[in-house]
Amino acid sequence: MNFSNYLEEKIITDYFITPTVYVAIFGRLNGASLNIDTLEGELEYNDTTHEITGYDGGRVSITYTSVEQDDIDGGGAYIDSKAEALNDNSILYENMPACTVMAAAIMDDSAGGNLLMWVTLPTEKTKSAGDNFPICVEQFILKTD
Repeated sequence: MNFSNYLEEKIITDYFITPTVYVAIFGRLNGASLNIDTLEGELEYNDTTHEITGYDGGRVSITYTSVEQDDIDGGGAYIDSKAEALNDNSILYENMPACTVMAAAIMDDSAGGNLLMWVTLPTEKTKSAGDNFPICVEQFILKTD
């Protein structure tokens, strides 16, 4: 079965636009061993064991204000008819510990809570102690499958 456009938009609105949601980053601390398959398995089961902490502040809220369906192409056909939302704010994790950022996730609480959606980074980002890790506007895209 497929979700209707209405349900896709309602899910994004009710879980990501209306409430405050937060971004958590995941990976390995310098010298630790962690492969991407293990991390993906943990994230799928709401296991936040490898959440990176130790930067200035805590999880940062991310905002989404609208959800849209992919546009119809010039010929009148849907591109892929999936609801999507683009983040409206940028996020900066400051003064990171020495680590490798491998994934990011949207959480429903600023500490603890439930992992709602996650994504692995296309390229792991190695950070030295004191570095920053940014997430830019419209870079953290929610899209229904």
